[in-house]
Amino acid sequence: MFNRIKTKFLLCALMPMSSLFGIAANLDLFHQSEAVSMYFQPESIKGRGIKSVVVVLDFENMQTNQDGKEVRSIRMVQNYDCAGKRIRLESAINYADNMLRGNEVSRGSQITSWQRIPKGTPYEKLLKKVCGK
Repeated sequence: MFNRIKTKFLLCALMPMSSLFGIAANLDLFHQSEAVSMYFQPESIKGRGIKSVVVVLDFENMQTNQDGKEVRSIRMVQNYDCAGKRIRLESAINYADNMLRGNEVSRGSQITSWQRIPKGTPYEKLLKKVCGK
């Protein structure tokens, strides 16, 4: 709960008012390291056995995507197979600045193949939150 309050406070302080009513105002932090902060939007969770959720990656330093473009944050829709403990990417939008601000650098909507979620990873933590286990 403290992380969520801290996240909302920081977002309110850093984001323009118009963005507060968008996705960035409703994010829960589920992993943080020196390199990246990872959030999900609880209200976006849909589905039963296969669930979809909006996930945001916010990088400390500029990253280069597969097209060679510089990215600081990514908004993704991920699918979770709760029973099979698998994940796949449904879509992604890359942004030039932190917390989904700045120009849209690129986007993709090609669904990836299912991947098993390794134990002890941030996505295992998120699987438990999304699937309620």
